[in-house]
Amino acid sequence: MKNDLDIDTLVKAYNDEKEFSKWAKTIEKRLDKTEVLELFKESWPSISKGANVAVQGSFIFYWEMRTNTMQLHETAQPITIAYLAYLADGARSVDREDIVETLNNMIKNIPRINHELTNAVVSKMQKDFTIEGKKDDDENDGKIITGSRP
Repeated sequence: MKNDLDIDTLVKAYNDEKEFSKWAKTIEKRLDKTEVLELFKESWPSISKGANVAVQGSFIFYWEMRTNTMQLHETAQPITIAYLAYLADGARSVDREDIVETLNNMIKNIPRINHELTNAVVSKMQKDFTIEGKKDDDENDGKIITGSRP
């Protein structure tokens, strides 16, 4: 799918209600016939009118990652960790070691959580494939086969 949005477009969307609405219509098209379309349609109007810029921006980036058109998921972890490190530097400069410790724990846990969830998803996909496929040890050297046989 062609990437027709860029970061500047997304920033405009969470800083301008008209741009937010335009962005939301684009996401609705991407979500057409999915189980989360109604959830999105119910939530975006209140976010566009009643939320602060940080919440609006988070909402936009969440749905961009969820619809996967910009591959934001590839940069989300490094950017998140960099931002937490930036906050830790600020906390350190005002002698808030309690905040530094909390942020450092978050930094350590993000890759661990990502790794565990990724492994769980891969494992589930393999399990689902095994259940859907048919194992035929005699004729296919134990490989999983799918579909019908001649």
